[in-house]
Amino acid sequence: IPPEGSRIRMTRKEPGGWDIDLEARDDRGAFYALLTLRQLLVKEGDRLFLVEAEIDDHPSFAIRDFNRDGFNAMPDAPALAEWAAICKANVVGISHFWPWRKVPDDYWKDVREVGAFARESGAVDMMFYCNPYTDHHKERQINLLDQADLDLFCAHIRTALSAGATKVMVCVDDYTVWDRFTPEERKTFKDLPHAQAFLMNHLYREIRKDSPSVEWYFCPAGPQGGYAGVPTKGSEQAKTLAVLDAEIPEDVAIVWTGPVVRSRKITAAEI
Repeated sequence: IPPEGSRIRMTRKEPGGWDIDLEARDDRGAFYALLTLRQLLVKEGDRLFLVEAEIDDHPSFAIRDFNRDGFNAMPDAPALAEWAAICKANVVGISHFWPWRKVPDDYWKDVREVGAFARESGAVDMMFYCNPYTDHHKERQINLLDQADLDLFCAHIRTALSAGATKVMVCVDDYTVWDRFTPEERKTFKDLPHAQAFLMNHLYREIRKDSPSVEWYFCPAGPQGGYAGVPTKGSEQAKTLAVLDAEIPEDVAIVWTGPVVRSRKITAAEI
């Protein structure tokens, strides 16, 4: 049985009733199997029926992330995290905050509540999304040569980890624009791919000092900023990917964005 997978077998008993055998690879697999059994219960009037089935089930994707918008407070963060678990999402992502230098208390309240649910239930992991370029004002984005800026950003990550996050995604896509970097940064790093690699390596090195088991994900910008784009052979996108592949640690997963890996619509037929 694959991770988070399960097997359900049903045998009719005479004169009535069922023997139900449930086998699971791990605790989450058992949890998902119970959710499946609940889906097989059908109520008609005052009677409850169980749909007969033989099921072998496991997720196709190791990470199934329910991601909330970090710009707005959740009305009921723990309830939404529980809903995600019932839908068999195994990660609840807390998106980046804006502006990143001054994080509102409501945001951290949501992080603490979702983290507590993740720790106590074991049904989901919490992933902390962070982006130091979400503020469009040039003077307020992170300065990679300013130690105080780097320390503040690390402090945000540590706060999320102490609240229960076990995964961190550093997002520099979408908002990052090379033209907004300071002249000193542009001279030091030469181009955006090397600047991104520096940021990821610094965060990785500093956070690992007291949290070595964190799972890292890195969502880069394209050569000049924005979505990463299609890394066709010889393209600037391919060169960006090559720099990141060579310079950031092997256990940091690269999350590449662009038209070949995202869709602006999902049709009913695809569902």
